[in-house]
Amino acid sequence: MHIKKLGIDIIRGCQLRCVGCPNSTLKPKIEFCDPADFEKMLNNIDARLKILRLYNFGEPMLHPQLDDMVKTIRKSRLKPKQIDVTTNGQYWNHDVFKRAFGQKIVTHLYVSCDGDGTPEDYERLRPPAKWDKLIEFMVKIKEMRDDLCHKMHLRTRTITTNKYKKRWTKLLKPMGFKPEFRQWTTRTDVKNPPWKARKVPNGVCKYVKSKDLLYVDYDGTVVPCCVHPKAAIYGNLLKTKASEILNGKNRELFYKTMKKHRSVLEVCKDCTKS
Repeated sequence: MHIKKLGIDIIRGCQLRCVGCPNSTLKPKIEFCDPADFEKMLNNIDARLKILRLYNFGEPMLHPQLDDMVKTIRKSRLKPKQIDVTTNGQYWNHDVFKRAFGQKIVTHLYVSCDGDGTPEDYERLRPPAKWDKLIEFMVKIKEMRDDLCHKMHLRTRTITTNKYKKRWTKLLKPMGFKPEFRQWTTRTDVKNPPWKARKVPNGVCKYVKSKDLLYVDYDGTVVPCCVHPKAAIYGNLLKTKASEILNGKNRELFYKTMKKHRSVLEVCKDCTKS
């Protein structure tokens, strides 16, 4: 069995309320995944793994034991080719970050930054984030990367329109970051940009269709995708092997329902992913 991408949220919740993010409406209490539980989850991955992501909906850099979580990966029998951390770039813990990234196994660090490339639009879309904090974080993490783990790739995941890609590139490249541009995924139960029209497709989306993608909440709950944490529950990785979950009845029933009756699914009926 092969898993192309495994996303495990090592923290539930986030300190921001970004436009388009389910955290903005669900407003979950911040809770941390215990390193011992994280180890159990990894032990239940009975497959070859290509990419491991330490996030789905939460802000992983807030975890006070981020270094221990990374150490758990290093000790694991899993040897993913790529290990990602994505952050909003609004929090800095020098000692924990130094111990975490100094282990030299995180291969990619992504910073999320959206809008038209101006402080005003960034802060509007990612409240209560501050532009100055974002720039300060990027400078500090670049310095830490150069000092401790020079092979780690620095990227951004930037949601914007084609009009503003050059502005972002001009800002980010001199800072040592390679921008990756993305499109908005919109839903009716979250606040969306006023310029983004919503077009909902029919049938099964790529997340539910694929058996080589696995998304796990901080408590081991396995969900269909990284777009919304409440779409469905396939099982729990703390108790069950990944292969059993991906081939299980819960996933099969959800797939069949989405294929024939997507309109009855509370979350998926409004999601623009196809």
